[in-house]
Amino acid sequence: MDDEERRNILHHVLLQVNPTLDALNDAFARFSRVATSRPSISVASMVEIIREDIIHITNVITMECNTGYVIDILSHLDHARDLTHKITYITPLVREQHERRGFYVAD
Repeated sequence: MDDEERRNILHHVLLQVNPTLDALNDAFARFSRVATSRPSISVASMVEIIREDIIHITNVITMECNTGYVIDILSHLDHARDLTHKITYITPLVREQHERRGFYVAD
């Protein structure tokens, strides 16, 4: 594989970074609004743990984009997509539990 092919592959991978992180950020924003509609220490700590994980993922992906390690970038993008999926899956469940307990969840 020559240098031009490597640059093209890296460019293609880097094009996936912003949409993936944007989707993760949007999913977390929705989850955070739903989760914090019911004041609770356990919910607040859960939101904080997820927030810290997102910060870590973002920092690592940024570092790897600067170094150009394609395999590592792809690995962390997969982790970000998986976390996005989990957050998206659990958000309606948390919303339903809160509404059952009488807490209104704004969209």
